[in-house]
Order: sequence, then structure tokens, then C-alpha cells
Amino acid sequence: MEGTGKQEMDALVDEILKSYEAHPETCSINTRNRISKDIIIDILEDIAGETRKTVAQVALNWLLQRPTICSLVIGARTEEHLKLNLGAIGWSLTAEQIKRLDEASKTPKIYPYWHQNQFPELKSQLIF
Repeated sequence: MEGTGKQEMDALVDEILKSYEAHPETCSINTRNRISKDIIIDILEDIAGETRKTVAQVALNWLLQRPTICSLVIGARTEEHLKLNLGAIGWSLTAEQIKRLDEASKTPKIYPYWHQNQFPELKSQLIF
């Protein structure tokens, strides 16, 4: 992990998972566990190696490509840290890389949505 330590990554993943917790109606609080974080970090590390970017740059780039994110507020303690974070722009993850991250961060649907998904005839009646 170039320029980024495991402790910094834990903090970044915490921030990603907090975005899910901010909307409890769309996810289960149980998604914030160590196994989920480790899976996401492993995939971020793999993609960082593929793209020759830091793990933080990959995570920030992924967040910028999500349809519900219009901007990110990034914090930097030093000028060097700011420059590293700005390395998240000017390039894009592949569709396959985004899919891997999206799948790893997917949270289970809450009731009644998981139940209604079992019945295709109900899907047409749902209004979101």
C-alpha cells in the first residue's frame, strides 16, 4: 500500500460504512463488522495494485463514480496528503473494478424489501 497505512485505511472504510449507517432505512446495522471491512480493504488493495494508485485514491475515485455522490470533502493534514488525495481524479476505475467494490459493499435489504423480492408479482406494486 503505497503511502497509506492500514490504520488510515480502517478510518477511510469507517467513513464509507458510515454513509450506509446514515440511512438506516436502506441497510442493516450489522453490516458494519470486521469481515465486511476486511473484504472491502482486500479488494481496494487489489485494485490499487492493478491501477498503480494508492488504496485511498482508489476508494475516493470509486466514491466519486457512485451515482448518489456529487462531491467529496477530503481532509488532509499536510500538503503531501492533499496531493495524494487529489490523485483520485483524472482517471476512472473500470466497470469490472466498480462492480467488485459495489458487490463487496452491498448490504442486505431490510424487511419488507428482502421479502417482497421473493415474489415477482409484488415488485411491480412497489413504489420507491
